[in-house]
Amino acid sequence: MRVIGRLTMERFLAELKRRNVLRVAAFYAATGWLLIQIATQVLPLFDVPTWTLRTVVVAVVFGFPCVLVFAWFYEITPEGLKRENEVDPSQSIARSTGRKLDRWIIAILAAAVVVLLANQFVPHKDLNDIALSKAIAVLPLVNDTDDPKNEYFSDGLSEELISALAQIKALKVIGRTSSFHFKNTNEESKVIGAALGVGYLLEGSVRTSAGRARIAVNLVRAADGVNAWSQIFDRTLPDIFAVQAEIAQSVARALKVALLGDVDKNPDAPSNQNFDAYTAYLQGRFYEKRYTAADLRKAIEFYDAAIRSDPHYALAYSALSKSWWALGDITGPGRGRGQP
Repeated sequence: MRVIGRLTMERFLAELKRRNVLRVAAFYAATGWLLIQIATQVLPLFDVPTWTLRTVVVAVVFGFPCVLVFAWFYEITPEGLKRENEVDPSQSIARSTGRKLDRWIIAILAAAVVVLLANQFVPHKDLNDIALSKAIAVLPLVNDTDDPKNEYFSDGLSEELISALAQIKALKVIGRTSSFHFKNTNEESKVIGAALGVGYLLEGSVRTSAGRARIAVNLVRAADGVNAWSQIFDRTLPDIFAVQAEIAQSVARALKVALLGDVDKNPDAPSNQNFDAYTAYLQGRFYEKRYTAADLRKAIEFYDAAIRSDPHYALAYSALSKSWWALGDITGPGRGRGQP
C-alpha cells in the first residue's frame, strides 16, 4: 500500500510539473508579494485609506487557489486557452510555456530584490509615522494670571481649539477628556505623545489684564519636543466668547497649512506653505475688519510681518495696500501715519 501511495504521489507531482502548476504557483506568489510590497510603500504617499491596502492583500491571497485550479484545468496553446484534456499531447506546448514562465519568475524575483534593497536603504515613512503626523492633542492652556478665577477663559479657549481642529477631517484630534488628563503636569512631550498616540501637541498660555488678553500658542513635535510653530495673539475682551472662537479659527487655519499643506483648498495661504506668513496674514485680517485707525495700524504691522516672512506673498501685498488706503480714508490725507 505504501508503494502504491508513493507511486500515486509521484505521478501527481509529475502531472503538476507537466501542467506547469508549480511554475504558475511560484510566479503568482512572487508577483503577489511584489504587488503587496509596492502597494505598502506607494499607497500611503497618496493618503489612500488603509482598507485599500487590506483589499489588495485579501485579493492576492484569495486569488492564489483560483490560479492553481485554472492552471490545472487549462493549457495555453497556439490557438489560445483550451481545456487540458482537449489538447493532443503531440501538439502540447506546455514545455515551451514552462520555459517562458521560468524567465518571468526570474524577472519577478530580480524586481523583488530591487524592492527589498530600496526598502532597506531608502528612507521612508511607514503607516504609523504618517498617521502620527496628522494626529494632534490640544493640551490645556496655562492660566498665567495670578487670579485663579480666570481659569475658565484658558480652559474655554482650549475647548474651542479642540472643536475648531476637529472640523478638519484630515486631522485626528484627541478629545477633551484625554487631553485635560495632562493639565498641570510636567510630563515630557514624548511621554504625552506616546500616551495619546499623536505626533503633535498644541500647548500655550493665557494672560489677561485690564480687559486685554495675550494668548501664546505653540505647536510642538511630540517625538523630540521641537517647536514647529508658535504665535502670540493680543486681543481686547469686549466679548470673551467671540475672542475665543476667532483665535481658535485662526489657529486651526494656520495648522491646516502647517500640518497638511492644504494650500490648494485655501486660496489665501501662501504658495510655499509658509505658515508663519499665513498666520501673520490672518492676524492682519482680524484687525483690518475692525476698521478703526488703531486697528488698521496693527493690521499693517502684521501684513508687513507676513511680507517679511514671504516676500512673494501677493495676497499680503494686496491686503497691505488696502489697509493703507482704509487708514488714509479714516484719518484724512497725509495723516495715515499719525494719530487721527
